[in-house]
Amino acid sequence: MGRNKRMLLLVFSILFFFPLIGQAAPVTTMETREDVLGFLHEAFQAQVSLSEVGRTEEEINSILKPYFTNSYNQLFKKENMVEENGLQFTYGTDFAPYYIPFFQFSDQTEIVINKNNIYVYEFFKGVNEGPVIYKDHYEAIILKKEHTRDWKISEYVYDFNPSTDIAPEREEEKKNSLEKNNPLLTLMISTLHHIKLTASFFNHYIAFGNE
Repeated sequence: MGRNKRMLLLVFSILFFFPLIGQAAPVTTMETREDVLGFLHEAFQAQVSLSEVGRTEEEINSILKPYFTNSYNQLFKKENMVEENGLQFTYGTDFAPYYIPFFQFSDQTEIVINKNNIYVYEFFKGVNEGPVIYKDHYEAIILKKEHTRDWKISEYVYDFNPSTDIAPEREEEKKNSLEKNNPLLTLMISTLHHIKLTASFFNHYIAFGNE
């Protein structure tokens, strides 16, 4: 067998087995309902912890940064943080804007996962008496994927409308999202693509070998 034929067989082998290597494990960290609810619960605990003891600006940022965008952090701190003796903390209050809503974290909590946005919302029945009075409404938290591919909480919506406030996902985004949430499907599609490519090399090898 000549050198060129051996090289073609080597290329064929690499291309055929390559899709089976290194693609079995999922890459994303926000694929399931449990992932999202767990993330929101941790974000809420991070916010609540700011009332326990006074902290520096740097310490507060390090606590909030893993969960919230910079712009959201600025809004939260402006509305909730107070400073004494150079240290900052939060006070307990019935009205606390930009905190994670008091979701049930149950089947009453609705979640829509798109390619670049995640919508988490829940219905709150109106209250007609007490220190805080409000009408029936949905509250929502919106997560966005940053350029680093990390998910961060980017927006809080007090009066959320699920039928109009959820941005429609384009068909291509749905396809990508489906593949992303199904590693086996992604592997199958990638494998079929490589089989087609290796087949063309193999056909070239047969033609070349018959010369």
